[in-house]
Amino acid sequence: MSRDVELRFAQSQWDQLYNHLYPGDEREHAAVVLAALVQRPSQTPRLLVREVLLAQDGVDYGVSPQGHGRLSATFINRAIVRARNEKLVYLHVHNHGSDRSVEFSDVDYASHERGYPALLDIAKGMPVGALVFGLRSLQIDLWWSKTERGRLKYCTVVSSRIQRLYSSPSRAPKAAYRPSVDRQVRFLGEAGQAHLAGARVAVVGLGGVGSMAVQDLARMGVGDLVLIDSDKFEETNLSRVVTAIFRDIAHKPPKTELAARYARLVNPNVRCEVIEDDVTYEDVADKLVDCDFIFLCADTMRARLVVNAIVNQHLIPAVQVGSKILLSKEGGNLEQLYSVVRHMRPGCGCLLCNGLISGYRLAIEEKSEADWRAQNYGAETPNPSVITLNGIGASRATNDFLMDFVGTDVNRPAAAYYRYDVFKGTWLKTNLRHDKDCSECSGDTESRFARGSGVRLPCRQRAEKASNTLSRIASVMRDLWSAWMQPSASTQAGTTK
Repeated sequence: MSRDVELRFAQSQWDQLYNHLYPGDEREHAAVVLAALVQRPSQTPRLLVREVLLAQDGVDYGVSPQGHGRLSATFINRAIVRARNEKLVYLHVHNHGSDRSVEFSDVDYASHERGYPALLDIAKGMPVGALVFGLRSLQIDLWWSKTERGRLKYCTVVSSRIQRLYSSPSRAPKAAYRPSVDRQVRFLGEAGQAHLAGARVAVVGLGGVGSMAVQDLARMGVGDLVLIDSDKFEETNLSRVVTAIFRDIAHKPPKTELAARYARLVNPNVRCEVIEDDVTYEDVADKLVDCDFIFLCADTMRARLVVNAIVNQHLIPAVQVGSKILLSKEGGNLEQLYSVVRHMRPGCGCLLCNGLISGYRLAIEEKSEADWRAQNYGAETPNPSVITLNGIGASRATNDFLMDFVGTDVNRPAAAYYRYDVFKGTWLKTNLRHDKDCSECSGDTESRFARGSGVRLPCRQRAEKASNTLSRIASVMRDLWSAWMQPSASTQAGTTK
């Protein structure tokens, strides 16, 4: 049997490994990669590279006179035990001198046959395998078990520009021609359009900014859209929700329904998964794990916390988009007027590192609406919003997504935050802070970086589930109390008689 896999690197891990394998000496070098395994329903399994262990030439790795390299037993043992203890996949890595196509040699395969059955025994249920690098190609021999092996579907390097590598050019996808995207294909090429057609993109929050993102993504030809919002459409939304029309006012449909309807009208080939719910619940957040890119257009602090965790835990690129209109309390004068586009990439400075997730606001959001009002948090006062300001941020975000996702040669930092100041008429770039001890994006042993399903997301528990659990406990306690305090049924019957 064969089960293909997708491999994912954050840019920092990729650079560390690639520079070690190709330092410019045209020799063979080696390393071990430890990766989290994410099993996804109806999707290709993903391996998320968490750590790169570099083998020191002449100490951990030697090359025989015949030119065949071998890792030392000590290095292998140290790495496989670590993989087993942390429930990670062990992958031995070495390089060949080939370019766009690469394959293991007969000697490589013979080595796998000799050594990997024993490594599987040590790994205690986790797969083991090997990676071989070409200059612009990659192949994997993954041993799921002693009887089942897998090959590489493709490798993704997640940075500002999403880089994809295959074992050979013939493995890259090709898009079917459609006249509706003819002008776009002339720019992106067939391979670029194929990436869009095969993409699964989530939009979290389908109000003013999110509805505009859906509009652009559907017309681009994105194949799968995951649409998440718990709100229903109201008349006050009509001025900025571009997926709505006037007659929707009477029915007040869910915003997810409006987004899906619009996407299908302009792109009959799109597949929409509609989730009328809050992304901060675990079963909803889990839907994002299957995605290739996330647009965060919701304005709650908890949504930021959850999506920020998914970006780093599952190596999924994202962008947070929003706008701000702030009026002075005294005269109603404009104090702030801007749009923000914050690119989120794993392992290089996150929303938490940069002070954009407020513990104070998280605490406020946990309160009920009644508590908000009682404590004067202003829950009854909606924020100002205008379609034009939303459009500035949404257009920048979807354009950046297009350039990044299809791999165009646009030089932009791996993660950057941009703010359009309406007063100045310019985009301002923020240099990111990266906390080396961050619980989300650092390489610290306790962080959630590249942990996949190995740690839980910071999601809320559903109130009804908590309530049902307490109700069941109370019911059991009442039954036990009744059984202890009251006479048995037979005794009651006898007494009555």
